Amino acid sequence: MKLLLIEDDKTIADYILAGLRQEGHVVDHMADGRDALSQAMASAYDVLIVDRMLPGLDGLSLVRALRAAKVMTPAIFLTALGGVDDRACRPVPTTIWSSPSPSASFPPGSVPLPGGPSSRRRQPF
Repeated sequence: MKLLLIEDDKTIADYILAGLRQEGHVVDHMADGRDALSQAMASAYDVLIVDRMLPGLDGLSLVRALRAAKVMTPAIFLTALGGVDDRACRPVPTTIWSSPSPSASFPPGSVPLPGGPSSRRRQPF
């Protein structure tokens, strides 16, 4: 797949780029939202991987501008934001995921990961 990674943190970008390239993907990288908008409009990509907080133009505004220009490339958002008001779209209905255990406690509106609460733990790199 041909991917465009839009991430301004060099350490995070390098880590993601290495992993995606190791899996055989062709990945271009942009660190600025305005530059990324130009790149995404000039080249065809299978998927955009977009940070929400970017210099020049934030990730959400970038994707909105692409949609307004009829560029419908799927986008995956990366973000350190975590509140309900920070969502780019409505959450996935929980009915498509496996049911959490009765003792699991999830914040309202959250989507449990497949495999239950233990899969929510952060794994070391």
